[in-house]
Amino acid sequence: MDQDRIIQIAIQLIAFYIAGSVHEFFHALAAYKQGDNTAKSMGRLTLNPLAHIDPFGSVLFPVIGVFTGLPVIGWMRPVPTNPNNYADPSKGGAVTAAAGPFANLLQASLAIVLLKVGFFLYLAVGGVIGKYILFFFSSYLSINLALMVFNLLPVPPLDGGWILRHAIPESQRRYFDNIYRYGFIILYALVFFNIIDIIFVPVNILVSFIKGIYLTTPLIVLALPFLGLMALLAFFFRVELKLVAERFGHGARMGQSGGKGSALDSLASENRSLAEVGARLINKIHRGEEFDLSDEKLIVALKRKARGKEIGPCSNNGFDRDALNCRHCSSYPLCLVNEIEDSRTSHR
Repeated sequence: MDQDRIIQIAIQLIAFYIAGSVHEFFHALAAYKQGDNTAKSMGRLTLNPLAHIDPFGSVLFPVIGVFTGLPVIGWMRPVPTNPNNYADPSKGGAVTAAAGPFANLLQASLAIVLLKVGFFLYLAVGGVIGKYILFFFSSYLSINLALMVFNLLPVPPLDGGWILRHAIPESQRRYFDNIYRYGFIILYALVFFNIIDIIFVPVNILVSFIKGIYLTTPLIVLALPFLGLMALLAFFFRVELKLVAERFGHGARMGQSGGKGSALDSLASENRSLAEVGARLINKIHRGEEFDLSDEKLIVALKRKARGKEIGPCSNNGFDRDALNCRHCSSYPLCLVNEIEDSRTSHR
């Protein structure tokens, strides 16, 4: 094997590690948004590839494939989740599963833009370095599209399997779950009989098409898919983005007023809104009414706000949703969640 081929293999592995790490990060991020803290507590809510690389599936197996001529298959360590933390376990599992292929589609759309930029770099740098830059972006595009298509196959434990499980009637899911234990056997059969190659034919055609048009297509046109997917991502995280914008706004207002009072007033106002939510949920508990899906989503949202908070010595004095000192406390969301959970426990 010559030096050029070794460098190409190294570049492809790097592209795979980046694509796979972002894929797993999006799984963790989607689960975290829906109230599941499992992946974050285990250090998986990160873009660092070292947190996601599997020594066997990400290193040994691909290298064996390269040097033996077998199909080069690789995978990252699956992100751990706890569906019981979702308001709707089935839907939450499907959304979390879909986040991975979405991440690869987002990266593929970015790779199209990078190919155009890489070509300009190739013109500027030229030579071997420019060639490898183009090869990296081309590999990054192909790998992300391949990962997206592969993971969308409706076979457990792939992401497509979890999405399909949510789509079928609940009464039929137990039959689908029986397939889970045979999932890897099915996948290896697809590889052994070269069915995977047939599935990847559209991917190869699409990559060839993109490589054929990116030189003559304006950069802004190539960027449209990426911008559209980013807009969709922003819509999904619109609540979090709004909170970030509000925090920046509060910070700016604090700087203008130069006082601590404005921050306390803002905190009190936010906690007052939370108190109204808490009062409605607690009243519902006292009336013996069951929580509906929207109520459970509110609980998940409150738990997200409470995450990372700690109750100080003031806990000895008890929690009062309407007390002025509680309204100005940053631990208010955590105390409110505890009050709701205590009420649910005592009324069961």
